[in-house]
Amino acid sequence: MSIAAGLVGGEAFSIDASLIKADVDRKKRIPGNQPFAWPKAEEASHAVREYLVALDAAAGGDKDRGGDGGGSSEGGHRRKPPKEISLTDPQATWVARAGVDPFFAYDANYLIDNKVGIILDAVGTRANRAVEIAVTQTMVARVERRFDLRPRRLAGDTAYGAVRLLKWLVDRNIAPHVPVWDKSARPDGTFSRSDFVFDQEHNIYICPGGAELTSTGNIDQGHIVYYRARRRARRVAGGRADRAVQGAPSPCPGPAPTWR
Repeated sequence: MSIAAGLVGGEAFSIDASLIKADVDRKKRIPGNQPFAWPKAEEASHAVREYLVALDAAAGGDKDRGGDGGGSSEGGHRRKPPKEISLTDPQATWVARAGVDPFFAYDANYLIDNKVGIILDAVGTRANRAVEIAVTQTMVARVERRFDLRPRRLAGDTAYGAVRLLKWLVDRNIAPHVPVWDKSARPDGTFSRSDFVFDQEHNIYICPGGAELTSTGNIDQGHIVYYRARRRARRVAGGRADRAVQGAPSPCPGPAPTWR
């Protein structure tokens, strides 16, 4: 009805998510890396049964990809165990923020048409950035399939600034109005992007220790070019001089990182 009434523009969408506090006792929890004997399916609550089914599905997917089946997977990427797991609703996410008592929560994700703020699609998920990115793709594709609407622009906050999502949008001729995650600074004592200088004439990087990083020209995964220093130069630079660069030459962090 909103589309027929002209309330939906269809040219500019926004994506956002709201935290919804889970109705669980936060005291009934265990550390995410602690083994736990879950009850049998016939003895478990509905929430626990859903969690165990999700674990089995993730383990099966890992085996299909040649993994060991341990842990869980989201958006095609292995993730670390959660910090805490609720024993009453294990799929709820433990959220800890400064100035607020930690709590378990879910995300309510919305895809909104910007003309007058009509919600075109909504999905409830775990409160997790990787899941938010995956569900954005799901909602955009579903709105196009259901209503024949594909936006020219999609706006979102930094939570949606992962390269994977931005590339997915650009590939579909949707202009992302989203701040990109800035991971250029390195807090772990290794060199940051701005510490390296690229010599375009000789196609080399020069690290702060004076070592020259060269490349064989081989392209990994279709978009990564590795620049490496000689072993002796790496020892002089404290082993921090290797680089991996995607796309056009640009300073990138070390050691041997992948710029994504």
